[in-house]
Amino acid sequence: MKGEFDEITGVIYDHLRAVMFSDPKSEKEVQDKIETIFRVRGLDYRREQQGIPYSSKHYVPDFTFDALRIAVEVKLCNRTGREKEIIDEINADIIGYQGSYDRTLFVIYDLGFIRDVARLKSTIERQVGVRVMIIKK
Repeated sequence: MKGEFDEITGVIYDHLRAVMFSDPKSEKEVQDKIETIFRVRGLDYRREQQGIPYSSKHYVPDFTFDALRIAVEVKLCNRTGREKEIIDEINADIIGYQGSYDRTLFVIYDLGFIRDVARLKSTIERQVGVRVMIIKK
């Protein structure tokens, strides 16, 4: 399963920046590009179809690979202050996803607002099965 997780991570890392012809205005635009990459590669995924109830909240990952128990969540860092919001969103998502998925990949497309990539990733990636990928514009 680690191999499949690395494959998903690799195709995003290798191709996302290349398919971005202009700065995305929304997270959905980034999700659409990632979905195109998944389709071209013939990966078996679902987009925003797997709801996960947790307490009184309902979580829906952007992409899921059910057979592999992997969730992929996309974030767009497009303004000052967004980095801190993304950290809060990721922490909430980890709680919601960990009961249903063994591994979670957070893909952050950064338009130049994240200054210290290593610092952002380090604490979050201490969580078991969590990886953060930051793609710079």
